[in-house]
Amino acid sequence: MKKTKFVISAVLALCCVAGAAGCSSDEYASLPRYELPNYHGETVDEFGDSVYNQEVFYRNDYKVSGADPFVLDDTARSGYYYLYRTENSMDAARSKDLMNWEPVGGTLNIREGYNEISRATWTSVWAPEVVYDEENERYIMYFSASPDPDTKVTGKYEGDGIYLMYAAVSDSPEGPFNMVDFTDPESVGEENVHTYNREDYPHYYAKYAFFDPTIYGTWHEENADIVTSLTTRGGYYGTIDPHPFVTTDEEGNEVKYLLWVDNTSSNRVMGVEMENWLKPKWDTLTVLAVPRYYTVEDFINEVRNGVAAEYVSYESANNGVNEGPEMVEHNGKYYLTLSIEAYDQAPYSVIQLVADSPLGPFRKLTEAENGHLLSNDSGNNEEVSGPGHHSFVTMGGKLYIVYHRHNNPAAPSAARNMAIDEVVWVTTGDGNGNELDVMYVNGPTVSEQPALEGAPGVEYTNIADEAEVSVSGSLADGSSSSFLNDGLLSIYRNASYGFVSEYVKESEITGTTSFEFSFETARTVRAVMVYNSKMFENAFRSFTLEMICEDENGVDYVRYIDEVPFDSERYARMLELDGSFIYITPGSAAYAEFYEHTVKKLRITIDVPEGQELVGISEIRILGK
Repeated sequence: MKKTKFVISAVLALCCVAGAAGCSSDEYASLPRYELPNYHGETVDEFGDSVYNQEVFYRNDYKVSGADPFVLDDTARSGYYYLYRTENSMDAARSKDLMNWEPVGGTLNIREGYNEISRATWTSVWAPEVVYDEENERYIMYFSASPDPDTKVTGKYEGDGIYLMYAAVSDSPEGPFNMVDFTDPESVGEENVHTYNREDYPHYYAKYAFFDPTIYGTWHEENADIVTSLTTRGGYYGTIDPHPFVTTDEEGNEVKYLLWVDNTSSNRVMGVEMENWLKPKWDTLTVLAVPRYYTVEDFINEVRNGVAAEYVSYESANNGVNEGPEMVEHNGKYYLTLSIEAYDQAPYSVIQLVADSPLGPFRKLTEAENGHLLSNDSGNNEEVSGPGHHSFVTMGGKLYIVYHRHNNPAAPSAARNMAIDEVVWVTTGDGNGNELDVMYVNGPTVSEQPALEGAPGVEYTNIADEAEVSVSGSLADGSSSSFLNDGLLSIYRNASYGFVSEYVKESEITGTTSFEFSFETARTVRAVMVYNSKMFENAFRSFTLEMICEDENGVDYVRYIDEVPFDSERYARMLELDGSFIYITPGSAAYAEFYEHTVKKLRITIDVPEGQELVGISEIRILGK
């Protein structure tokens, strides 16, 4: 993000802001003025949603159904991003811009008659993730499924092998992916063959289990105090939500890791370094996160030594879920993100942890460090429920989080769909006097947002942070215009309140105020967005836009819009008695879209509605080039 200069203009302060157009000393009034035809979402479709220009904006409508979305960046090979999710035979979709998706159908070849493979993956086929195996020039899909419970085999262990993790391979990201038999050298490779005790594990599905059941079972027995409360199902430990992760060591060599969740009784996140994408380095196997505890060490100390631990403030007292792990590397640190609470309930959400190594030890960030990364804000967001199981993808240098949410926020269930929002890094402190970068999500959103930056064909990006900002009017004490273009949308009223109150602030005004954005050289501008306050009691109703433009002969003139309304019918709820707001959609904006204009500077004027003490403006975005 470019550094922005902020200037309080004494000249502007002399102008009568409320009637800026009539101020003779005002540059905007002295130049020829022409009203600017514009569009601001007044056209709606048959569902009542505003029709928007998809070349300029994006909205998290119901675009792709299914849960547990994972995006594979395959653009270097096929030119596409591939989206896999829990649906049918791991139905996939592909996209070149992360906004428009086309289906490619089922990718996992597991439903051809009633055979061993179909029985091994009989039900609960979950959470696929795919990695490209460069060494063998193939794609590997990791996923979980439950074997047919009606085909138990009696042995030392008699059970159903619930929630086993499997692997499948393909020459194409679109499949078909074929299951790996870990007892067959031709299927898995000689060096990766499992040598488990077949008398102990005679079940037909044992040979497909990703983890050698003897080795995995022995590790659990030897570490019973770390994984206390875990019990087996038929001699197997449940394994779900696999996540492959790649980084490089100090010598620049690629290092592979696999993360997943032990899912028998209470969850816990596991991690291991990999010899190759089908064989773990078992001596590196470790527990990375445990429900309700900030660290695994806290959990072990409480279990072993009876030392009471401090519990995570944003996990409920009965939460037994830490699942859907993902990993992001940033500035030499590793950020583990995972989901908490029940997947079919509104509080299902994403949290973040940090460590100096991919295998930890990890620490869950506190609320003051934005530990609660993505949520429905304790129910304050009425339009999003259960924003959880997720993945990350980078496009055009921007980091995005791809997550699922419930189809019906008023009635949470297993029916979910995919959404995507921008992730921003914010520098904060770690409590020990050290700087720490943490993730902040500009979401979850349901309203119009700028088209995703870096996507092919997206011409217009936010250039507000490249302007010098001047203020005329009544800024509230302690407020600043710097919050207008810091890149952070004000979304949360409750979640991670300590962090939000310190780092994600709104520019507050107590009376009619103008904000002028001046560019060093004239820029092409296509749209302007003014984001409303997350506090419905501090919301504005409209803004006025004036732009000093330059024609092809270098002559200046003004284009203006007297009133750009905030769409209160769609993005707010009001009292019939007096029209006051009692709810506002987090991350919603009033916007004006118009034909390209060459703009030197522009001014946005906002009034404080009658009966309100102040107005909060979360962000101003100027879409141009």
